[in-house]
Amino acid sequence: MTWNRRVVAAAVLGAAFVAVLVCTRARVGPAVLDLPVLLFFAGHRTGPLTALMTVVTTLGSVYCLTPLAVAGAVVLCRRARSWWPAVVILAAVGGTALLTYAVKVADSRIRPAAGLVAVTGEDFSFPSGHTSNTTATIGVLTFLGYGLLRPGRPRLLLVAGAVGLAGAVGLSRLYLGVHWFTDVLGGYLLAGACLLLVIEAAAPRARTLR
Repeated sequence: MTWNRRVVAAAVLGAAFVAVLVCTRARVGPAVLDLPVLLFFAGHRTGPLTALMTVVTTLGSVYCLTPLAVAGAVVLCRRARSWWPAVVILAAVGGTALLTYAVKVADSRIRPAAGLVAVTGEDFSFPSGHTSNTTATIGVLTFLGYGLLRPGRPRLLLVAGAVGLAGAVGLSRLYLGVHWFTDVLGGYLLAGACLLLVIEAAAPRARTLR
């Protein structure tokens, strides 16, 4: 992907994020799915599945993502014999987290009603912090670690695992009723835009991780 394509893709995701935010205010577009999706998951919860989804959603918490990011930074810095991988990870993870928090506070969207949730959420709703932070953390580690693996199955498994984990955390937020559908969608879009910009800036140095 060329410089222009990455930047354009980031701009498209950023614009889509803003569009979703506007839709949540006007309750149009993808926002019309918010209540139906919430009611669907609320009506299909079971004890064992709720326990499983609670574990999955915990993987997307700061208590799990922070040690993962630190461990990844240590391994990659040792490999590169430089601090630049840590800077890249901090830019992706920290930048996404700060933007997520800023939008949450500015938008102040209320979470789903207590009677429809399986666990209690904190702070405001849009975008989903678990979703955006997981996507940013797993995404940047996958980007930096990709070149360390042999071509073929190892790389395929890395990417599939990253996509699967990010998808599972977003799904868990919907299943538990902690977020609206558009909160999770917004989290993916925001993290994707941030990741593309960081990847564009870091790509020349990342080629040295082989």
